[in-house]
Amino acid sequence: MQNKARIGVCMVVGAWYPEGRGGAIQCFNLINSLKQSFDFYVIATYKISSKVRQTKQIFSEETIDGTKVFRIN
Repeated sequence: MQNKARIGVCMVVGAWYPEGRGGAIQCFNLINSLKQSFDFYVIATYKISSKVRQTKQIFSEETIDGTKVFRIN
């Protein structure tokens, strides 16, 4: 039996954990419900600017609960 590639789903939200908002909470719940069948990726914006965070980095990548999260300033 040949392994099939899993379908990847990209979600774009204005905030993500720990900045929980309505849309992010809905996406989080959807991901938790379907993560056995799909690979999820999240693109989120920073609420705090890179200047306030005292970094020149405008992009970061992390994994939260098995979901790859990309944050953009």
